[in-house]
Amino acid sequence: MIQIESKLLSILPTGKENARTGRELAAIISGWELRDITKEICRLRRAGIPICGYNSGEVKGYALANGNTDELDIYCRRFHKRLAEIKKTLAALEAYRDSQINNAS
Repeated sequence: MIQIESKLLSILPTGKENARTGRELAAIISGWELRDITKEICRLRRAGIPICGYNSGEVKGYALANGNTDELDIYCRRFHKRLAEIKKTLAALEAYRDSQINNAS
């Protein structure tokens, strides 16, 4: 795993079954709020740290992917689905913008 300094990384559990919510993590790190947690998770993910997020079913929260790649593969597939939905929304917004530009001409 990549060597990186982070208060959050030191308390982040491993495996879906041990996931902690952002609020739980913020309560552990003195002076941190939920927004700090989400920003740090984004930073760590961009550094290559395999942090999975769970928000459906009984498991909610964040955890490092466990040793096998199945957990991370499932999370990556969910991320790809989210990305596809974001791209659809972006395309619709850009089409609307373009129609407004064309109507103004």
